[in-house]
Amino acid sequence: MPPVFPELAKSHWFPVSPLAIGSLSRSSDFAPFMTSSITTYSNLPDSAEAGEQIGERVRSALKGASPDALIVFASSKHDYGKLLQAIDHGGRPKVMLGCSSAGEFTNDAYNEGAASVVAIQSSDLRFHPVLGRGLRS
Repeated sequence: MPPVFPELAKSHWFPVSPLAIGSLSRSSDFAPFMTSSITTYSNLPDSAEAGEQIGERVRSALKGASPDALIVFASSKHDYGKLLQAIDHGGRPKVMLGCSSAGEFTNDAYNEGAASVVAIQSSDLRFHPVLGRGLRS
């Protein structure tokens, strides 16, 4: 099926299907719902500096807007407290979650000892982090 809005298909914005637009649209606003994502990383060894760099890159890519969700993948070589605090301060995500990793990558790079993120903005998705416990019992 071709994109609903071909002029948007070349950007990072992904319109949903016409059926979803029809079933989710607001009565006063028939604009399409949109979800976009960007990836970025830092290979700086200092955790605070790496977090600052990631936060700045996220905000720049989103033209100053805060991401609705930010997923962080960071090497165990980082001080997670410093890294996450700096990312939170610079990127101001509404929800941030993540995990340790053994090799960090984006569309543009692969590194070890680095940190990478996926930032998501969406007009129709809502994000809520949860922690599952006892999933095997």
